Amino acid sequence: GYRLVNAARIGHVAELKRLVLDGGCDCDTISSEFGVFGNRHSGCFTRSELGYAEERTALVAAIEAGWFSVVETILEFVACGRASLNIVCHEWTPKGIGGAGLRGSYTALDVARLYHRDDIRRLLLAHGALTASELPRTQRENPFHVRKNQDRGDNNERSWERKENEDRYADFTFVDWGEEVQMDEEMELAVQEVSKELKKMSALSQADYSSAFKKLCLRWHPDKHSDDNKAFATRVFQFIQRVKTEDTDNRIWRS
Repeated sequence: GYRLVNAARIGHVAELKRLVLDGGCDCDTISSEFGVFGNRHSGCFTRSELGYAEERTALVAAIEAGWFSVVETILEFVACGRASLNIVCHEWTPKGIGGAGLRGSYTALDVARLYHRDDIRRLLLAHGALTASELPRTQRENPFHVRKNQDRGDNNERSWERKENEDRYADFTFVDWGEEVQMDEEMELAVQEVSKELKKMSALSQADYSSAFKKLCLRWHPDKHSDDNKAFATRVFQFIQRVKTEDTDNRIWRS
């Protein structure tokens, strides 16, 4: 699963075809990548409330990276029944789906719109792509619960029974950070800058605070950044959402 997603992410069409046609990989496999709020990089697992998990399929990974040729290849698999077009993915916290600064539900079409992949968006629409809001709600286990079960020795291959069309996870990678979660240097500098601004804003009137807070969110919103910096901006944006004061929660900003 992870190799399939990674092949799509780096634009390796030949490897993608090999994995699906020769290796028997399921193109609909959902890979979940873990990260920590306040850290630029994914791939790390923590049991604290700072943890999050991002789901993606090979199609989502290809769209994020902007690989039109990979998207075309996967759509060929869709046409012959080897892949599905409208798979709903989620971003999770230990408490459940979504949250401040996280996408609750999204499909390949939603991702194409977020990343302004207009050529890919048009191609997806031509093949019948839908947004997450147009699809039924999924029933899938929280990746953090999957880890908890793994710690108990559950979810092994002998006790897991695959069902047709069941949502699937593959290749979970967990790295325990312990009690202390540290930021990388670049992220720490960005957080320090944002924290100083938030502190200054706290002295403003409610109306001025609302205006200033919204401008801060707009500055760090992923849509306002280049593809190379979008992942970093997303993490800063998530940090802002999680540290905002209680009286602005669910009112000032909607991503």
